[in-house]
Amino acid sequence: MANYATNIFYARTENKADLDKIEAFLDDTFDGFVNRHSDSVDAEFTSRWVYPEEEIDRLIASLEAKDKTYNKSLEKTNKKGQMSS
Repeated sequence: MANYATNIFYARTENKADLDKIEAFLDDTFDGFVNRHSDSVDAEFTSRWVYPEEEIDRLIASLEAKDKTYNKSLEKTNKKGQMSS
């Protein structure tokens, strides 16, 4: 049985195109829950073993206003119940 990590992702920006891109990326890439708000997106999804850093880095690099976007991630690895961010 594989170990899974539960990931919580949050991003806030005033750039609506970036919010659309973040929402679509999370929805298309991960099997989880994505919630869109007026100026933010939050999501919870699982990944095998570790946080999907490369995928999230690619997403952030693709944003128009990445320097004006706040994002935070939290990972909980189910194997030992340890949390990291």
